[in-house]
Amino acid sequence: MGLEQSRRERKRARTREQVVTAAQRLFHEQGFDRTTVEDVARAADVAVQTVFNHVASKEELFFADRVPFAQALSLVPQPRPGETCAAAVVRMLTAATTGYLASLEDPELRDMAEQAQAVPALARYERTLHDRAEAQLAANLAAAGITEQPRWTAAMLLATVRVFGSEHRERVLAGTETQESAARLEADLPQHLRAVLELSDREARAQLV
Repeated sequence: MGLEQSRRERKRARTREQVVTAAQRLFHEQGFDRTTVEDVARAADVAVQTVFNHVASKEELFFADRVPFAQALSLVPQPRPGETCAAAVVRMLTAATTGYLASLEDPELRDMAEQAQAVPALARYERTLHDRAEAQLAANLAAAGITEQPRWTAAMLLATVRVFGSEHRERVLAGTETQESAARLEADLPQHLRAVLELSDREARAQLV
């Protein structure tokens, strides 16, 4: 029974990979709006229902397995030796942001970012990914005891990340990003994230007075 279940899981994983690979190739070649789920099913040699067995929407299919940035935003902070949990959060969010921007050197990921910015349905779905990351980050901040206002703090931290990230993403996509501006982001973002955490601490202390 266990062997049979494992075989089914491997087959399901292969089918999903087949569907996602075909879909993202078509999205890259034809664009999101011009690609239908029927096109994806035909390219992957599966039924349309099979596509929906693996994803709930075309938007989810577009982003499938290509959002390590959003996932990284919600990771549990893992302090290094001598590092506080708050410092680990700042490091983690900065690394996620700079890593994402660096990934746009990949032509396919750059095309993905351009479409996500230009297509309203994708922009909305990308926002839901950030909302999920925000909720998870809030839970992690609370569990780590970093703040007594985890939802507010998570929202402010990720708003800061979005402001800096979107500004620099636009520069990358426009071809105006430079080593100097990337270095400024890496230096400035942690300062603003630390300011958010410090403000959260002050607000918490004020409520106790």
